[in-house]
Amino acid sequence: MALEEQDKMPVAISYFLMPIWLVTLIIFLVKKDSSETVKFLTLQSLAVSVVFVIFSIGLSIIGVVPFIGVLIGFLLWPLGFLAILVYGIILGIQILNKDEEPEIPMIGEFVRNSLM
Repeated sequence: MALEEQDKMPVAISYFLMPIWLVTLIIFLVKKDSSETVKFLTLQSLAVSVVFVIFSIGLSIIGVVPFIGVLIGFLLWPLGFLAILVYGIILGIQILNKDEEPEIPMIGEFVRNSLM
């Protein structure tokens, strides 16, 4: 099922701002009843946001270790944030320009099988 024009921008914004879980949650709650495709895409974006939050918590725990933990935390968190941000922008552009409905590996399968 293809996305309707009025649904493309909110879904794309949820991908553009994937590292910020609150934005993706709000978009999911507002748009989840539009269609199954919108629900799937926003849930997928929200799942990536939750994975990033868990990643951040793990890095905070590792950051307690003197020197090496702090070094790893300061290096990996910005790299993870940047990677998710760039990936989200690429997926958001695909949604806006190419009328594609991208499925994120492993996350998309999890969302289809467990959350929908």
